[in-house]
Amino acid sequence: MPSSQNSREKQDDDFTARAAVYGVGAALLVAYFAAANMPTQEAPSRERGRTPAATAGSESLAVEVRVPGRAAARAHGPGAGPRPNPRNPFSFVSAARRASRAEP
Repeated sequence: MPSSQNSREKQDDDFTARAAVYGVGAALLVAYFAAANMPTQEAPSRERGRTPAATAGSESLAVEVRVPGRAAARAHGPGAGPRPNPRNPFSFVSAARRASRAEP
C-alpha cells in the first residue's frame, strides 16, 4: 500500500509544480502586456511627424498605372480566347447546325 501512496504524492507534487509554472508564466504575460500598453514619456520622433507627400488626386495615380499597363498590353498582344470546341462549357459561340433531311 505504501507504493500507491507514494505515487499519489508524486502526482500531487507534479500537479503543484505544473500549476506554479503556469501561474508564473501567466503573471509574466500579464506584466508584458501591461508594459506594452503603457504610454511613453519620450518626445515624438521625426518619423512619426512626417506626412505623405500630397498628390494631384486620384487621376494622377490612375495615369501612372495606366501608362505601364498599356505598354505591357502592347508587348504581350491579345490573350488567347476559348477554343472552338462544342464540349467546352466556357465557349459561348453557337454550335454549327447539321443540315436536316428533307421530308418526303
